[in-house]
Amino acid sequence: MIGTFRLHDHRKVRGRIQTVTLKWAHGRWWCVLTSLIQAKDLYQPVRAGVGDAGADPGLTAALTLSDGRVLDPPRALDEGLARLRRAQRALSRKFEALKARQAEENRAARAEGREPVRLPRPNRLRRQIAEVGRAHTRVVNVRDHWHKVNARRVANAYDRVAYEAHGLMFMIRNRRLARIASDRALAQQRHALASALGPRLVPVPNRREGVGGNSQTCVCGASVPKTLRDRWHHCPACGVSAPRDVVSANIAELIAFGTHKLTTAPGRGSKDVEGATPQARESAPGTGEEPVRAPDETSTSCDLRSNENTAGGFGLRRKARLVPIGVLSLERKPKPHGYEKIRKHPASAG
Repeated sequence: MIGTFRLHDHRKVRGRIQTVTLKWAHGRWWCVLTSLIQAKDLYQPVRAGVGDAGADPGLTAALTLSDGRVLDPPRALDEGLARLRRAQRALSRKFEALKARQAEENRAARAEGREPVRLPRPNRLRRQIAEVGRAHTRVVNVRDHWHKVNARRVANAYDRVAYEAHGLMFMIRNRRLARIASDRALAQQRHALASALGPRLVPVPNRREGVGGNSQTCVCGASVPKTLRDRWHHCPACGVSAPRDVVSANIAELIAFGTHKLTTAPGRGSKDVEGATPQARESAPGTGEEPVRAPDETSTSCDLRSNENTAGGFGLRRKARLVPIGVLSLERKPKPHGYEKIRKHPASAG
């Protein structure tokens, strides 16, 4: 019905094609191919020796794992908000100018007794509409890129991942959290993890029957009520003292697999995350206070990219937010010999 068209393919199609869908999005036409492929051919095998982990999504950090690692990608909307505001203001001014000219044409037509002529959109307005579209598209692409990259790194680092699945609409309805919740796009992050892990992603509820919510309890089952401002977890019953997101991730791992990575012995002290750095594994008195970490144990982001502690993105400037983690991230695989960056065709971007 549409004839023959050329297609810029940016990935090899595997499996038997089931459906073909054409859609217009982000200022260009897209061809979406749905194919049937075996799960054993789709999901990569897990390396020997890797274990299970729990994951807790949140707004302070997009994803916190039970071993203390933190996935904190750039906030795409926050980074591009200034550009979006400038482009939207310019677009509004051009639309208002067009509306004023159209109103003047309508008055002149009534005075002359004729039908008014609908004025076409000037070229400046068309170009400004395209500029606003490009600004929005960049936000979408940056967010989608980091969700897919981090999901693949989690899939390569762990065997099974217990993901705390809870509703997200309460964040969108909250006027104080709506923007950052939309910027984090936790539902899209969950979808990326499901695509990368497949059946190895185990969803768990955000509360335990007879115990309470994961964020308001401890791994030992004791009740530890906290407000949203309280970002540190202190349990007077078992002595666990750790970031609340790490505790929630360990509870998710406990529900799914029956294991956790926190030491619950009383008097263990505040540095109780297993797998931490040697400095963090040193014994500390059980004072119940937050640990005093060395300068190299505090990072703005530790997102499984490399041993370098960055501010959450390559080439993207952002305000550093200190997140106490005290763990080492995974090493980056060396690039093969003769590696060269390949510039893709503009139509194949995204």
